Amino acid sequence: RIIIGAAAVAVAVLVAGGVCAHRAYESHQASVARDACESAVADQAKAVKAYKTLLGSDATVAALKTDAKSVKDAKTLDVLSKAMKASTPKTVSCKADSRPGVQDATKGVTANASWYKAHTKSLNGLVNAVETSKLDKTVDDANALYKETDGRVADDKTREILLKAVKARDTDAIAKAVKEVNESKAAKEK
Repeated sequence: RIIIGAAAVAVAVLVAGGVCAHRAYESHQASVARDACESAVADQAKAVKAYKTLLGSDATVAALKTDAKSVKDAKTLDVLSKAMKASTPKTVSCKADSRPGVQDATKGVTANASWYKAHTKSLNGLVNAVETSKLDKTVDDANALYKETDGRVADDKTREILLKAVKARDTDAIAKAVKEVNESKAAKEK
């Protein structure tokens, strides 16, 4: 009887120890999962901040205010407008009762971060496309002015400056040169 009682106590101690070890292991695994989720949340927060910064940037605001007559390809404005209407993903929380629940939340947070990163990159490209299209239109218009004013200006140097600005694709230089060519053209017409 004493041997059976001692064996039963030993088994009970082993079972209790096993249960405690299993609980400690599960607690550790849940803690690791929560840490991974919180790390994913921090990554998502950076991605959201970058996205919102781009949305409010001067370049984006200017691109959105661009008139279709100011760009060479008006489709760039349509694509940008559609991209701005994209629905942002729903917020996912790391709060869950189980390790699998936290792991699922981590997947959701990671997916959201990926969405923000992809849309930030895409939106940035679309804003740049609008800016490029505006510059293309400016260059085309300036080049047309250069061609149509051949022999029709008081000072041909103004046309040379215009051509140089067109080749450099320098918006400010083009604007200044266009003004000077137009003034020279008006002077010759008088």
